[in-house]
Amino acid sequence: MPKTRVSIIKFSMNSPIAIWLPFSAAKKDKLKVFTRPMNESVSLRSRVLTSNHDLQNALHDTKAMAYAVEDLQSQILQLKQPKTSMTTPRSVIVNKLLNPPLSTAQDSHPSMPIPLQMAKELKGTLDRPMNADEALYIYTTFEKWLGSEALQLVILVTCCVCQKVRFKQAAGFSKPRPLNEFIERDLRLGCQNPVCSACFLKSIFSSLARLRETWWKAQDLEVYLPCPCGCSPAGVHINDRSSLLQVLQYLENEKAEFSVIRIYDTILQLMQTLYFIEPRVTSEARHVAARLHFKMMRNGLMHSPFDPRYRRPARRAGSLLKEDFSHVELYNIDDGRKTLQVPIFTQLLRVEKTPIACIICAESIYNVSYDAVDEWIEVCTEFDGDWVWKISRFPKILRARCKHSIDFCTSCLQKHIGSQVERLDKTACDDIRCPSQKCQRLLTYEEVQLYAQKEAFAK
Repeated sequence: MPKTRVSIIKFSMNSPIAIWLPFSAAKKDKLKVFTRPMNESVSLRSRVLTSNHDLQNALHDTKAMAYAVEDLQSQILQLKQPKTSMTTPRSVIVNKLLNPPLSTAQDSHPSMPIPLQMAKELKGTLDRPMNADEALYIYTTFEKWLGSEALQLVILVTCCVCQKVRFKQAAGFSKPRPLNEFIERDLRLGCQNPVCSACFLKSIFSSLARLRETWWKAQDLEVYLPCPCGCSPAGVHINDRSSLLQVLQYLENEKAEFSVIRIYDTILQLMQTLYFIEPRVTSEARHVAARLHFKMMRNGLMHSPFDPRYRRPARRAGSLLKEDFSHVELYNIDDGRKTLQVPIFTQLLRVEKTPIACIICAESIYNVSYDAVDEWIEVCTEFDGDWVWKISRFPKILRARCKHSIDFCTSCLQKHIGSQVERLDKTACDDIRCPSQKCQRLLTYEEVQLYAQKEAFAK
């Protein structure tokens, strides 16, 4: 058999591959050339890779679907399991109400009154889940401190606010009444709708929270809290401090009582301070003052009057919690085309940590903190006026022309200008000098106008 030989010639990437296959000697000596473009091979390989990627994605989706099916099967098994009701003191008492024991002479009256602390704890844990031992204990000892006859004074009432069914215990025996969850009608100034204690306390906090933002608008001497049920506010609300204190004491929540009274007293004092300012503060000025105070508090330039960290220790002797909010001054602030006399509670302003001793009156004074100059500029942009300089305890604006530190207070500068006006009469404005012995610079007309009292400058 004759030997055959195969010759392979390689060409460039895009050129065809020529293959010569020799035939037997008996056949014609022909060479048949088979050509196949290389790009078809590349396309085939790309399709294989794409198929592998699609297969991996399909496997991943299949696994995710399997996990989801397992999760659903687990949830279905949980739904099929019988549910056991959670036992609470409330459920035990409801069971007693619905299935009262036979009354006997022995248990017609409680053998011993429930202790006050136990009454508070019971009222606060009526919905606490109990284990079997706890449920058995409260069920068996229930008759010892309440009794069948007293249990008949307990009824189920739906609160008109939260729509929950709660206990109402009539005043048919000695206090405390551990199962009573409603405020007495005589404490609510005529409203007959049933409101539970929880909703009443929540309503008080909500009303005070709104008043913390809106007390500026209240031009009155009393703080009014609306009825929680939403009935007509005419004559149906807490309209004085004694009524509020009576309700809070009835709720027997000392922590809430202190917090509510503190906020209430603060709002009341702020309102009364604004009420007695002369001249009377207009509604427009109150609106600007509210915006100014809230913006300064947000920028850290002023303390909130409700911040317990700012409040000084207060005395409590059955009367108002005494806080000094009397340091309120009127400043001219431009509001559009009008100049308003806006009240500012200056004692709320953030001050320096170290006092400065005035060289004239020798008093140690905490000046307003001007460290964050950019923040002050941001506030002053909206509230234009000379109040920014007048509010400082030291006349800082003099530093622009005086070459010394300003170590005399604004009050002493006002007195100095007043004495110069009295001495020099009409020529005073042109010959009033800086009170510092080292300076003696003539004050400008604008500086005298800024710091002189109105009566002195009018001369």
